[in-house]
Amino acid sequence: MAHMIRSPFRSADEETVGKIAETLAPFGTAGHDGAFVTLRSGGGRPVSAWRDQLADSLAALGDAIAAAD
Repeated sequence: MAHMIRSPFRSADEETVGKIAETLAPFGTAGHDGAFVTLRSGGGRPVSAWRDQLADSLAALGDAIAAAD
């Protein structure tokens, strides 16, 4: 998960990219797992909608971490 999170932030310095990836990897994993649990329990939304929402959230949080650094 951390590797996937690092990719969009490659333009930042390595320390910031590492901080973003390490901070958000648990959140990304939990969100990914949660989307499938919701899908299996009949949540009604396709998993792609949850995945898109998670990606947008990770991007916004990563941007905020980079801006604060």
